[in-house]
Amino acid sequence: MTDEQRYEGLSQQSEAGKQLEILIVDDEKSIREMQLQFLEKILRGLRAYSVELANNGAEAVDKIGLKKGLYDLVLLDNRMPDMSGIEVYSYIKREHPEQAGKVVFVTATSYDLTDAGINAAFLTKPFSYASFAGFIKDFFKLG
Repeated sequence: MTDEQRYEGLSQQSEAGKQLEILIVDDEKSIREMQLQFLEKILRGLRAYSVELANNGAEAVDKIGLKKGLYDLVLLDNRMPDMSGIEVYSYIKREHPEQAGKVVFVTATSYDLTDAGINAAFLTKPFSYASFAGFIKDFFKLG
């Protein structure tokens, strides 16, 4: 499968309500794939979901700009070539401010975020499955 494809998990046991829509933004393919696998394992059987992948900041901006509605979660790497996560977040706050509260930075350090005056949720790399799962379950209040 290519990164441009949409990954969907539809569960017979999913809660009533809309499907969760998630965007993973990272320039490292292995990190995107790991987050996708973790999400599939966490959400399978709990909620219907779809996940889109973006290879870089510019691709993320395109996907967010073209999307009708909001992503329920944007997992955003900060350090990427050409367009950083901070630049993507600035675009989101300016053009789609309602999306900004659903952005979670996935970064090795929060210093860049603090220096840029960004007060957003973040998950520190590297992370284990347990810490990622706990974060996602808390974020979506999955219990």
